[in-house]
Amino acid sequence: MIYPDEFLRDESKFDLVLLINVLNIMPRVGERSLVLQECFKRLNPDGHVLWYTQYGDAYYENQCTDDNRLGDGYYLGTTRRYKTFYREFSAGEIDSLMLANGFDFVESYSVPNNRVRLYRKSSLNPLRQALSKDELRSAFPLDTAIAPPAKPKPRLVQPAAGLPVVEPNPVALSHETKLLAALGETTVGRANAGKYRKLVEAILTRVLVPSRLQSTHGEQPIFSGRQRIDILGVTGKEGFFAALEGKHGIHAPYIVIECKNQTNDVGNREFAQLQQRLTDEKGHFGILVCRRINDKQAVLEHCRDAREKHDYIIVLVDDDLEKLLKLALESDIAAIDNFFEEKLSEIRLL
Repeated sequence: MIYPDEFLRDESKFDLVLLINVLNIMPRVGERSLVLQECFKRLNPDGHVLWYTQYGDAYYENQCTDDNRLGDGYYLGTTRRYKTFYREFSAGEIDSLMLANGFDFVESYSVPNNRVRLYRKSSLNPLRQALSKDELRSAFPLDTAIAPPAKPKPRLVQPAAGLPVVEPNPVALSHETKLLAALGETTVGRANAGKYRKLVEAILTRVLVPSRLQSTHGEQPIFSGRQRIDILGVTGKEGFFAALEGKHGIHAPYIVIECKNQTNDVGNREFAQLQQRLTDEKGHFGILVCRRINDKQAVLEHCRDAREKHDYIIVLVDDDLEKLLKLALESDIAAIDNFFEEKLSEIRLL
């Protein structure tokens, strides 16, 4: 189907969607999520999406320079009147985008110079209400006074009266902003525990993978399947988590993350549950994620008690997730490391 008209009009149901070099040639970030939301609507229960995009190809590496940057990618076709768009996605970026739009990772396939990843439709879709076609249209007003291109070289034009300069990736439609909006709209309580967990996984995957964690895995079974870890992160090769053992003496091949969508502060029960999951095999660094903290000192004392048993647990709340998303939007990796260092210092100095 041809996007957008034919694609958006069609209401057929499918078992499998093939996105082969689709989202990586779309310059509008918000539109990528819209495509995934439309795919979600058209998939049958337990339907699948195959993501297939290019990366690391020598031809594109030579073509993509600062001279032809556009938004979060590049325009190609410098000798043609009409350009095409191209960008590459890391596995972490793909996973975060798919998680937030209602798809769970199944497996990846090894194909040279391509990211090939299979996802299954989930019962939870965190961004389902976060983006509309009307919002997308209003963000990209069409100035009919601008004539079609006559020459290959791009030209700058003056904005028409009443029409602002159009950015291909406005902050209001960014993946980070939409994740934050969905978090704010998720009500506290057991009924939304699954949506909250999935949102936290999408947020931390966006912020930390692949620069600080190699990958994240949701709902990992333990104790012969009798229990599950909400999110298990595989420690990366550089940055804060990679330095935990050498710099702080904290064994952390994995990062164990538990999510609590509750009104009361995390306490004995939540810390005990997380400590039960910290082992010599998985490591001794964990993260508790909750909505807010009313008594910070009491929570820090629980962190101190865990430290006395050589388990290190930091607690993140909604405000912390907002800070991390803003740093990710600015691509400030050093500040993300500093953020976690400060959280750890609070525990070590108790």
